[in-house]
Amino acid sequence: MADMAIICQYSPMPQIIRTVIFVVFDRCQILDFSGPVQAFTLANPLLAESNLTFGGYRIKLVSADGSLITTESGVVVQTKPLPRVIPANTTLLLAGGPGVDELLSNEKLRKWFQRVSRQCERFGSVCTGSLALSAWKLLDGKHATTHWISLERLAQNEKITVDGRPLYVRDGNTWTSAGISAGIDMALAMIETDAGVIVATTIARQLVLYSKRSGGQSQFGDLLGLDEKDTLGQFINLHQWIRENVRQNISLSRMAEICAMSERTFSRRYSQIIGMSPFETITRIRVEMARTLLTTTQLPISVIARKSGFATPEMLAKSTKKLLGVAPRNIREAR
Repeated sequence: MADMAIICQYSPMPQIIRTVIFVVFDRCQILDFSGPVQAFTLANPLLAESNLTFGGYRIKLVSADGSLITTESGVVVQTKPLPRVIPANTTLLLAGGPGVDELLSNEKLRKWFQRVSRQCERFGSVCTGSLALSAWKLLDGKHATTHWISLERLAQNEKITVDGRPLYVRDGNTWTSAGISAGIDMALAMIETDAGVIVATTIARQLVLYSKRSGGQSQFGDLLGLDEKDTLGQFINLHQWIRENVRQNISLSRMAEICAMSERTFSRRYSQIIGMSPFETITRIRVEMARTLLTTTQLPISVIARKSGFATPEMLAKSTKKLLGVAPRNIREAR
Protein backbone atom coordinates (compact mmCIF):
# COMPACT_ATOMS: atom_id res chain seq x y z
CA MET A 1 0.00 0.00 0.00
CA ALA A 2 1.45 3.30 -1.05
CA ASP A 3 2.39 5.76 1.63
CA MET A 4 -0.24 8.43 2.06
CA ALA A 5 0.78 12.03 2.57
CA ILE A 6 -1.49 14.07 4.77
CA ILE A 7 -1.30 17.76 4.01
CA CYS A 8 -2.61 20.18 6.62
CA GLN A 9 -3.24 23.70 5.36
CA TYR A 10 -2.65 26.34 8.07
CA SER A 11 -5.53 28.70 8.55
CA PRO A 12 -4.78 31.62 10.85
CA MET A 13 -7.22 32.40 13.63
CA PRO A 14 -9.47 35.35 12.79
CA GLN A 15 -8.55 38.48 14.73
CA ILE A 16 -11.00 39.80 17.29
CA ILE A 17 -12.12 43.41 16.87
CA ARG A 18 -13.23 45.34 19.93
CA THR A 19 -15.84 48.07 19.72
CA VAL A 20 -15.31 51.41 21.45
CA ILE A 21 -18.42 53.57 21.77
CA PHE A 22 -18.03 57.21 22.83
CA VAL A 23 -21.19 58.97 23.97
CA VAL A 24 -20.94 62.66 23.16
CA PHE A 25 -23.30 65.62 23.51
CA ASP A 26 -23.63 69.34 22.91
CA ARG A 27 -20.94 71.35 24.74
CA CYS A 28 -18.79 68.33 25.52
CA GLN A 29 -15.01 68.72 25.58
CA ILE A 30 -13.65 67.72 22.19
CA LEU A 31 -10.37 66.38 23.62
CA ASP A 32 -12.30 64.11 25.98
CA PHE A 33 -13.14 61.85 23.05
CA SER A 34 -10.77 62.91 20.25
CA GLY A 35 -7.64 62.17 22.31
CA PRO A 36 -8.66 58.61 23.26
CA VAL A 37 -10.06 58.01 19.75
CA GLN A 38 -6.65 58.84 18.29
CA ALA A 39 -4.92 56.46 20.70
CA PHE A 40 -7.28 53.59 19.85
CA THR A 41 -7.01 54.36 16.13
CA LEU A 42 -3.21 54.27 16.18
CA ALA A 43 -3.41 50.78 17.67
CA ASN A 44 -5.17 49.35 14.60
CA PRO A 45 -2.28 49.19 12.09
CA LEU A 46 0.04 47.82 14.78
CA LEU A 47 -2.41 45.08 15.74
CA ALA A 48 -3.39 44.22 12.17
CA GLU A 49 0.23 43.31 11.43
CA SER A 50 0.75 41.39 14.67
CA ASN A 51 0.27 37.72 15.41
CA LEU A 52 -2.16 38.56 18.20
CA THR A 53 -5.70 37.23 18.07
CA PHE A 54 -6.78 40.77 18.95
CA GLY A 55 -6.88 42.83 15.77
CA GLY A 56 -7.89 46.34 16.80
CA TYR A 57 -10.74 48.70 17.58
CA ARG A 58 -13.92 49.79 15.81
CA ILE A 59 -14.77 53.34 16.92
CA LYS A 60 -18.30 54.75 17.12
CA LEU A 61 -19.44 58.22 18.15
CA VAL A 62 -23.04 58.21 19.33
CA SER A 63 -25.41 60.69 20.92
CA ALA A 64 -28.90 60.61 22.38
CA ASP A 65 -30.45 61.87 19.14
CA GLY A 66 -27.89 60.53 16.66
CA SER A 67 -27.53 63.95 15.08
CA LEU A 68 -24.91 66.68 14.79
CA ILE A 69 -23.51 67.84 18.13
CA THR A 70 -21.58 71.04 18.77
CA THR A 71 -18.62 70.69 21.11
CA GLU A 72 -17.64 73.38 23.61
CA SER A 73 -15.00 74.62 21.16
CA GLY A 74 -17.61 75.07 18.43
CA VAL A 75 -16.50 72.11 16.33
CA VAL A 76 -19.53 70.25 14.94
CA VAL A 77 -19.38 66.45 14.96
CA GLN A 78 -21.63 63.92 13.23
CA THR A 79 -22.86 61.13 15.50
CA LYS A 80 -24.80 57.90 15.16
CA PRO A 81 -27.97 56.95 17.09
CA LEU A 82 -27.67 54.92 20.27
CA PRO A 83 -27.33 51.28 19.17
CA ARG A 84 -29.99 48.91 20.49
CA VAL A 85 -27.59 45.96 20.61
CA ILE A 86 -23.85 46.04 21.27
CA PRO A 87 -21.14 43.38 21.07
CA ALA A 88 -20.06 41.85 24.36
CA ASN A 89 -16.47 43.11 23.89
CA THR A 90 -17.53 46.76 23.82
CA THR A 91 -15.88 49.61 25.71
CA LEU A 92 -18.47 52.29 26.51
CA LEU A 93 -17.22 55.76 27.48
CA LEU A 94 -19.03 58.99 28.27
CA ALA A 95 -17.27 62.27 27.51
CA GLY A 96 -17.32 65.25 29.88
CA GLY A 97 -17.69 68.99 29.51
CA PRO A 98 -19.95 71.89 30.48
CA GLY A 99 -22.94 70.26 28.80
CA VAL A 100 -22.87 67.27 31.13
CA ASP A 101 -25.42 68.83 33.50
CA GLU A 102 -28.03 68.70 30.75
CA LEU A 103 -27.58 64.93 30.53
CA LEU A 104 -28.64 64.37 34.12
CA SER A 105 -32.33 64.68 33.21
CA ASN A 106 -32.06 62.87 29.86
CA GLU A 107 -34.14 59.77 30.63
CA LYS A 108 -33.55 58.19 27.23
CA LEU A 109 -29.78 58.30 27.60
CA ARG A 110 -29.90 57.27 31.27
CA LYS A 111 -31.96 54.15 30.60
CA TRP A 112 -29.85 53.22 27.58
CA PHE A 113 -26.54 53.69 29.42
CA GLN A 114 -27.73 51.71 32.44
CA ARG A 115 -28.87 48.83 30.24
CA VAL A 116 -25.89 48.75 27.91
CA SER A 117 -23.26 49.16 30.65
CA ARG A 118 -24.36 45.79 32.04
CA GLN A 119 -23.74 44.15 28.68
CA CYS A 120 -20.35 45.55 27.71
CA GLU A 121 -16.82 44.48 28.60
CA ARG A 122 -16.07 47.75 30.38
CA PHE A 123 -17.59 51.20 30.73
CA GLY A 124 -16.71 54.54 32.21
CA SER A 125 -16.15 58.21 31.64
CA VAL A 126 -13.63 60.85 30.78
CA CYS A 127 -13.36 63.98 32.91
CA THR A 128 -16.73 65.22 34.26
CA GLY A 129 -18.67 62.49 32.48
CA SER A 130 -18.40 60.77 35.87
CA LEU A 131 -20.93 63.26 37.26
CA ALA A 132 -23.58 61.81 34.96
CA LEU A 133 -22.57 58.24 35.82
CA SER A 134 -22.89 59.18 39.49
CA ALA A 135 -26.35 60.65 38.98
CA TRP A 136 -27.37 57.49 37.11
CA LYS A 137 -26.13 55.36 40.07
CA LEU A 138 -23.56 53.58 37.92
CA LEU A 139 -20.66 54.41 40.27
CA ASP A 140 -22.34 53.40 43.53
CA GLY A 141 -19.99 51.22 45.57
CA LYS A 142 -17.10 52.05 43.23
CA HIS A 143 -13.79 53.90 43.41
CA ALA A 144 -13.78 56.75 40.90
CA THR A 145 -12.19 60.03 39.93
CA THR A 146 -12.96 63.10 37.84
CA HIS A 147 -11.46 66.48 36.92
CA TRP A 148 -9.88 68.02 40.02
CA ILE A 149 -12.27 70.98 39.86
CA SER A 150 -15.26 68.63 40.27
CA LEU A 151 -13.88 66.25 42.90
CA GLU A 152 -15.92 67.75 45.75
CA ARG A 153 -19.07 67.59 43.67
CA LEU A 154 -18.52 63.91 42.84
CA ALA A 155 -17.81 63.21 46.51
CA GLN A 156 -21.30 64.47 47.41
CA ASN A 157 -22.42 60.99 46.42
CA GLU A 158 -21.41 59.17 49.60
CA LYS A 159 -21.74 55.80 47.86
CA ILE A 160 -18.65 56.56 45.75
CA THR A 161 -15.09 56.40 47.04
CA VAL A 162 -13.53 59.38 45.28
CA ASP A 163 -9.77 59.43 44.69
CA GLY A 164 -8.49 62.70 43.29
CA ARG A 165 -4.85 61.66 42.99
CA PRO A 166 -4.60 59.30 39.97
CA LEU A 167 -5.00 60.22 36.32
CA TYR A 168 -7.52 57.39 36.03
CA VAL A 169 -9.15 54.83 38.31
CA ARG A 170 -10.11 51.29 37.39
CA ASP A 171 -12.57 49.44 39.62
CA GLY A 172 -13.47 46.12 38.08
CA ASN A 173 -14.87 46.86 34.64
CA THR A 174 -15.52 50.52 35.51
CA TRP A 175 -12.98 53.13 34.42
CA THR A 176 -13.01 56.86 35.19
CA SER A 177 -10.40 59.44 34.29
CA ALA A 178 -9.32 62.79 35.60
CA GLY A 179 -9.60 65.94 33.51
CA ILE A 180 -9.55 66.10 29.72
CA SER A 181 -6.11 64.88 28.55
CA ALA A 182 -6.14 62.15 31.22
CA GLY A 183 -8.58 60.34 28.95
CA ILE A 184 -5.58 59.54 26.74
CA ASP A 185 -3.74 58.04 29.73
CA MET A 186 -6.77 55.88 30.42
CA ALA A 187 -7.03 54.82 26.77
CA LEU A 188 -3.35 53.81 26.77
CA ALA A 189 -3.95 51.74 29.91
CA MET A 190 -6.88 49.99 28.21
CA ILE A 191 -4.75 49.29 25.15
CA GLU A 192 -2.03 47.87 27.38
CA THR A 193 -4.62 45.61 29.02
CA ASP A 194 -5.86 44.43 25.60
CA ALA A 195 -2.64 44.22 23.59
CA GLY A 196 0.33 44.51 25.92
CA VAL A 197 2.82 47.11 27.04
CA ILE A 198 4.82 47.20 23.77
CA VAL A 199 1.81 48.27 21.71
CA ALA A 200 0.76 50.87 24.29
CA THR A 201 4.28 52.28 24.54
CA THR A 202 4.60 52.48 20.75
CA ILE A 203 1.35 54.45 20.52
CA ALA A 204 2.45 56.78 23.33
CA ARG A 205 5.66 57.50 21.43
CA GLN A 206 3.67 58.31 18.29
CA LEU A 207 1.54 60.71 20.34
CA VAL A 208 4.74 62.16 21.86
CA LEU A 209 3.53 61.22 25.33
CA TYR A 210 4.74 59.16 28.24
CA SER A 211 3.03 55.78 28.23
CA LYS A 212 2.63 56.25 31.98
CA ARG A 213 2.90 59.77 33.32
CA SER A 214 4.54 60.27 36.69
CA GLY A 215 2.30 61.36 39.52
CA GLY A 216 -1.39 62.12 39.36
CA GLN A 217 -3.65 65.01 38.54
CA SER A 218 -2.75 66.82 41.76
CA GLN A 219 0.36 68.11 39.98
CA PHE A 220 -1.92 70.08 37.64
CA GLY A 221 -4.55 71.25 40.11
CA ASP A 222 -4.91 74.35 42.22
CA LEU A 223 -2.91 73.77 45.38
CA LEU A 224 -4.35 76.75 47.14
CA GLY A 225 -7.89 77.88 46.40
CA LEU A 226 -7.34 80.48 49.11
CA ASP A 227 -9.67 83.08 47.63
CA GLU A 228 -12.56 80.61 47.50
CA LYS A 229 -12.04 79.65 51.14
CA ASP A 230 -11.44 83.18 52.43
CA THR A 231 -14.81 84.49 51.25
CA LEU A 232 -14.65 87.58 53.48
CA GLY A 233 -11.09 88.42 52.47
CA GLN A 234 -9.74 88.39 56.01
CA PHE A 235 -6.34 87.04 54.99
CA ILE A 236 -5.81 88.56 51.53
CA ASN A 237 -3.10 90.93 52.77
CA LEU A 238 -1.40 88.12 54.70
CA HIS A 239 -1.28 85.81 51.67
CA GLN A 240 0.12 88.59 49.50
CA TRP A 241 2.75 89.35 52.12
CA ILE A 242 3.76 85.67 52.31
CA ARG A 243 4.19 85.56 48.52
CA GLU A 244 6.37 88.66 48.61
CA ASN A 245 8.47 87.37 51.53
CA VAL A 246 8.46 83.66 50.74
CA ARG A 247 12.27 83.42 51.10
CA GLN A 248 12.16 84.66 54.70
CA ASN A 249 11.83 82.56 57.83
CA ILE A 250 8.20 83.46 58.51
CA SER A 251 7.10 83.26 62.14
CA LEU A 252 3.65 82.83 63.65
CA SER A 253 4.02 86.07 65.59
CA ARG A 254 4.75 88.05 62.41
CA MET A 255 1.69 86.63 60.63
CA ALA A 256 -0.51 87.35 63.64
CA GLU A 257 0.84 90.90 63.76
CA ILE A 258 -0.04 91.48 60.09
CA CYS A 259 -3.59 90.30 60.81
CA ALA A 260 -3.80 92.41 64.00
CA MET A 261 -4.62 89.38 66.14
CA SER A 262 -3.06 87.52 69.02
CA GLU A 263 -1.16 84.41 68.00
CA ARG A 264 -3.75 82.14 69.58
CA THR A 265 -6.71 83.87 67.93
CA PHE A 266 -4.93 84.01 64.58
CA SER A 267 -4.05 80.30 64.59
CA ARG A 268 -7.58 79.26 65.54
CA ARG A 269 -9.40 81.56 63.12
CA TYR A 270 -7.03 80.87 60.24
CA SER A 271 -7.43 77.09 60.55
CA GLN A 272 -11.22 77.42 60.79
CA ILE A 273 -11.51 79.54 57.66
CA ILE A 274 -8.77 78.20 55.39
CA GLY A 275 -8.90 74.59 56.57
CA MET A 276 -5.16 74.24 57.19
CA SER A 277 -2.53 75.72 59.45
CA PRO A 278 -0.70 78.93 58.45
CA PHE A 279 2.51 76.95 58.00
CA GLU A 280 0.82 74.49 55.67
CA THR A 281 -0.25 77.46 53.55
CA ILE A 282 3.33 78.76 53.48
CA THR A 283 4.57 75.40 52.20
CA ARG A 284 1.84 75.28 49.54
CA ILE A 285 2.63 78.82 48.39
CA ARG A 286 6.30 77.86 48.11
CA VAL A 287 5.49 74.71 46.12
CA GLU A 288 3.15 76.69 43.86
CA MET A 289 5.91 79.21 43.21
CA ALA A 290 8.40 76.42 42.54
CA ARG A 291 5.99 74.73 40.11
CA THR A 292 5.59 77.98 38.19
CA LEU A 293 9.36 78.43 37.92
CA LEU A 294 9.88 74.79 36.92
CA THR A 295 7.39 75.06 34.07
CA THR A 296 8.24 78.56 32.83
CA THR A 297 12.02 78.87 33.25
CA GLN A 298 15.23 76.92 32.70
CA LEU A 299 16.63 77.86 36.11
CA PRO A 300 18.51 75.06 37.90
CA ILE A 301 16.41 73.29 40.52
CA SER A 302 18.82 74.45 43.24
CA VAL A 303 18.13 78.08 42.30
CA ILE A 304 14.38 77.47 42.13
CA ALA A 305 14.49 75.95 45.61
CA ARG A 306 16.12 79.11 47.03
CA LYS A 307 13.78 81.46 45.17
CA SER A 308 10.79 79.52 46.50
CA GLY A 309 11.93 79.65 50.11
CA PHE A 310 13.27 76.11 50.50
CA ALA A 311 16.59 75.76 52.28
CA THR A 312 17.73 72.92 50.03
CA PRO A 313 16.67 71.17 46.80
CA GLU A 314 15.99 68.10 48.92
CA MET A 315 13.40 69.99 50.96
CA LEU A 316 11.77 71.19 47.75
CA ALA A 317 11.67 67.62 46.41
CA LYS A 318 10.15 66.33 49.65
CA SER A 319 7.38 68.94 49.52
CA THR A 320 6.54 68.43 45.83
CA LYS A 321 6.40 64.68 46.35
CA LYS A 322 4.03 65.12 49.27
CA LEU A 323 1.72 67.71 47.67
CA LEU A 324 1.99 66.90 43.97
CA GLY A 325 3.08 63.29 43.97
CA VAL A 326 6.10 63.96 41.73
CA ALA A 327 9.69 65.15 41.95
CA PRO A 328 10.68 68.62 40.61
CA ARG A 329 12.34 67.13 37.53
CA ASN A 330 9.08 65.32 36.63
CA ILE A 331 7.17 68.59 36.84
CA ARG A 332 9.66 70.16 34.41
CA GLU A 333 9.52 67.19 32.03
CA ALA A 334 5.72 67.23 31.93
CA ARG A 335 5.37 70.86 30.91
